[in-house]
Amino acid sequence: MLISNRLISRSDGIGRRDGLKIRWGQTRVGSSPTFGTISRFYLKPFIRMVFYYIKGGINVYIEIETKKEDEFIDITNKINDLVNKVEFKNGYVKIFVPHTTAGITINENADPDVKKDILKELDIIVPKNHKYKHLEGNSHAHIKASIMGSSVEIPFEDGRLQLGTWQGIYFCEFDGPRRRKYLVNLVKG
Repeated sequence: MLISNRLISRSDGIGRRDGLKIRWGQTRVGSSPTFGTISRFYLKPFIRMVFYYIKGGINVYIEIETKKEDEFIDITNKINDLVNKVEFKNGYVKIFVPHTTAGITINENADPDVKKDILKELDIIVPKNHKYKHLEGNSHAHIKASIMGSSVEIPFEDGRLQLGTWQGIYFCEFDGPRRRKYLVNLVKG
């Protein structure tokens, strides 16, 4: 499946990815001179993606379900897959999290203890049970999300993310479990 400035070239059916049998489908939503073609793309039951083809790039909304109150979810492979499917091989990928209690970061993905250490230190710096004034009771999640940030930008060259040897991209959940989404913007460079 190649993502280009046209509709995704596959019709409804069953595909294979990394040895998993995945049912997926596509629906054309519409088009406009400004945004180009807008499509919905489904990888059932795992992920729902919405593609917006824009001039000079592609926007992809990806839904994700978090399982814990605080967790880092490695999304590096999903981003790599998208980069490999665009017809342009050089550019930038921008990832934006449109939530106030979740964030995004780049950090080591070789040792899982690094994620645990970061979450532990964030709990020390920003304790859950503190005298916050926010009535919803999740101020700690807002503060942690602000510390981590809501976007990252990574160049890609020859269809490969230019991350360091040990780097991975993490979706950071601080108020889960929830159904979340993040925006991936692939821009030709």
